[in-house]
Amino acid sequence: AKTLLDFNQDICDVDKYYLQVKGRGEYLHGGSLDQYEYVHQCYKYDRDVELTLIGMSDLVRGLSRSEKDDLEDGALTYDQISPLDKAKTLSHEDLSTLLEFVKKQVERITESARTLVGCSEKNVIQTLNPKGLIQAVKAVTAKLGGVETAELGHALETFTQACVNYDVAKGNEDPSGRLRPEIVEVVGERYAMVSLNRGNKDGYTKHAGLIKKALDVVTDKVYSLIRTYSRTFRVDFRIPTARRRKKTTFGWQDTRD
Repeated sequence: AKTLLDFNQDICDVDKYYLQVKGRGEYLHGGSLDQYEYVHQCYKYDRDVELTLIGMSDLVRGLSRSEKDDLEDGALTYDQISPLDKAKTLSHEDLSTLLEFVKKQVERITESARTLVGCSEKNVIQTLNPKGLIQAVKAVTAKLGGVETAELGHALETFTQACVNYDVAKGNEDPSGRLRPEIVEVVGERYAMVSLNRGNKDGYTKHAGLIKKALDVVTDKVYSLIRTYSRTFRVDFRIPTARRRKKTTFGWQDTRD
């Protein structure tokens, strides 16, 4: 009121004014100054309390609700309420192309791992080329918005490690098929304890089986990711439950009407 008197304003209009924190969009209205956090901060840090007087008619109300907003609410459309529906629908054709590539990679690696059991090729990693499958799976996840579940990531790591273990086992095999001695412990200057190792067919079959099992897990996790995505975002296909879906090479089928 005293400030209004200094400005020769009518005291009866005191409710039409606010105190504004200088340089900020903060306003003080009602109560006493000692009730405001800004005043306490100024007192705490020994600063001057800088306030300006502003009339209610001069306030910027760009974000405040108006009568126009009330009228427009009755004309809202579905697209305005749910703008996400404008997003591109994931088509079965686009996804099936990528999944077919993943399927071919799985079949290739499975067959290569089985072939390596009975041959003398030692460069398992180069033959299996696990990066081919990883890139194929990454292409699928990129199509699904770049989402990759922790389970899928772990499955890919397990598959890669299975390929590495197979490579290590084949690397200990002599190209001629003879036993390769490996020094276990040196005994004196002229003697040593050695281990005669030769990768046997049963051991290689086990590694090939582990790779096949890892591939099955990767396939299942890719399918689970697609199913989760289809429940959340718009797609033009349906995926049956795990109990109802047919067992195919890749583990999923198009079930569109």
